[in-house]
Amino acid sequence: MWLTSWLFQVLVLKCCATNFVRKHMKNLYPPKQPSNGPVPVKVGMYIESIGSFQSSQMSFDADFYLYMSWKDTNLSHSMGHYQSVTDLEILKTIWIPDLYLSNSRISSFHDVLVPNFSLFIDENGHIAYSGRITATVSCNFDLENYPMDRQMCNLKIVSYAYIASQVNITWFDEDAIRYSSHIHMPEFYIEKIFDTQCDGTYRYAIMEETYREAPFSCLSTNILLKRSAAYHVVQSYLPSALIVMISWVSFWIDRRAVHARITLWFTTLLSLFTLHMGVKNGLPESSSVKALDWWFGVCMIMVFCTLVELAIVNTYMRKADKYERMAQSLARESVTRNPSVSSLSSMNSENDDPKAIFRLTISYYADNKDNMEGDFESPRLQELQIGLELARQAFQVDSMSRLIFPLAFSAFNGLYWGFFLYVRDRTEYVLPE
Repeated sequence: MWLTSWLFQVLVLKCCATNFVRKHMKNLYPPKQPSNGPVPVKVGMYIESIGSFQSSQMSFDADFYLYMSWKDTNLSHSMGHYQSVTDLEILKTIWIPDLYLSNSRISSFHDVLVPNFSLFIDENGHIAYSGRITATVSCNFDLENYPMDRQMCNLKIVSYAYIASQVNITWFDEDAIRYSSHIHMPEFYIEKIFDTQCDGTYRYAIMEETYREAPFSCLSTNILLKRSAAYHVVQSYLPSALIVMISWVSFWIDRRAVHARITLWFTTLLSLFTLHMGVKNGLPESSSVKALDWWFGVCMIMVFCTLVELAIVNTYMRKADKYERMAQSLARESVTRNPSVSSLSSMNSENDDPKAIFRLTISYYADNKDNMEGDFESPRLQELQIGLELARQAFQVDSMSRLIFPLAFSAFNGLYWGFFLYVRDRTEYVLPE
């Protein structure tokens, strides 16, 4: 019995609400205000989710609830309770602020399983409307600090046909914008979401030769995002740093193994270039230099410098080989004239090899240079000394490179991370209080 009574009450309320709204089907224009001023419309928003940030497309997706509140005295009643409107056809007969997202590319209302909107009218004619919207919104990304950048994206809400002197939209006085605590994004995290007014001056009533221009009410939902650099550290920074370190292995490879050192250099440079191109493919083309471009640029310079170092070492070694060939003719004579060297060479199983004897002679002269000044007066022995010095200089270049290259790369890392994480990061945005 009670169920039948309850159903009857529901049908009566719905019938009354339907008849009440049908009486005011002509309310398709903004309700007149006592002072003939603009219709005040309060707006609020609850962001359910944001994501799909695409740097190459300069866009992101947002799913949110839009709330609007205004007063229409033509819809006041004496029923003593809120009148609810859930029928889409009835909704079309009521004047609703014609708000739209001015910077959206695609936007739509949800209609699963039913159209996702609600409208309540109190006895004084105050109307509360809400609807669920999904939109793909454009956002002009500033990628100079990429991938340690902040991005400021907004949702701009503007009245489409009514200028500010006809419809004035403002944010709710308290908690105008709220968002779900469950919003998580793989690439960004939310630093702050806040509301502001925006410039809504547009041209309207545009004809072939004339037009009008006036301010439209404009509200902006500002979303400040900080990119998480952890992904790029693993995918870009660490691999490129390891490639640079691998290029330093050439400093420990034999100085005469030129082909091996060139192969290592070419492989590391090609790997670094391929890695950089893979990262850039996901970004829009831009004339500005990004933080990641600076990193890869210096890494490529470091790898290129290993080739310069190889060229210097190879130059020394080619000259040393030249003087070695010139001095080989006196190698056996030097062994014969110097019993100490002769005794050393007799202990060497390769003493029949002129190059082996020459290397042994060089070793001997290197250890006894101070005690054999007279022997170096011969032109050929001077050539031997020059060859020894050139080989020694090549070794010193390799030895110094083993220290200088890691120190230079470490210094660059300190300057790079210090600048982009602290200096540049603090001056990028000034947040409102």
